[in-house]
Amino acid sequence: MVGPIGPARTRVGGPVAQEPSSIRLRPMSWNDLAMVHALGADLFSADAWPLGEFVAEFMRIAQGRRSYTVAVDSSGTLVGVAGVRTESAQAVLQTLAVSREAWGRGIGRRLLARTVADAEARGCREVVLHVSADNPRARDLYRKFGFQTVTVQPAYYRSGCDALAMRLPLRVTQPSLPAGSAPGPRVPAALRGSGQSPTRPSGLPVGTARRNG
Repeated sequence: MVGPIGPARTRVGGPVAQEPSSIRLRPMSWNDLAMVHALGADLFSADAWPLGEFVAEFMRIAQGRRSYTVAVDSSGTLVGVAGVRTESAQAVLQTLAVSREAWGRGIGRRLLARTVADAEARGCREVVLHVSADNPRARDLYRKFGFQTVTVQPAYYRSGCDALAMRLPLRVTQPSLPAGSAPGPRVPAALRGSGQSPTRPSGLPVGTARRNG
């Protein structure tokens, strides 16, 4: 899924008055998962991932084939997330979402730049993504980065909206982060050595959604 960057509907995230310089990017942690899920549920509605999917993605970081970055404001509130999976020479943008209250402040652009740079560091030759056809601001962001539309997939999302499949060729470089070399995620002590399957944090609801992108 690729996050909408457009008119506000409900208020989620940090105050609009903050300067972009107060926004910090860092790797996603276990404690971010509930907030990341809430952000996606607000922005994507029926197309949002269930919480369990984010937990599964978090656990895959240790395999070196996932990379997730979050944006947080000076109070520590999570206002954005971007994630990518790498498959050989291809990077697939899993999600890019920015809190409604933080739209228009360049956070999506910073997250996308970090994601593209990470794909290049891993030796990927291209980044591909799907974006909703009715999201002109997100499409414009990707085009400014050099993404080109490859095809249109009718009724790709649960909402019935079409998706644009887009592609960005990357410079071919020697990977500085080979697959499997990324440090593993910090797994809560309650799950380490317990034999418990880390499908989702206890006590947090999990919705249903189709996986997109």
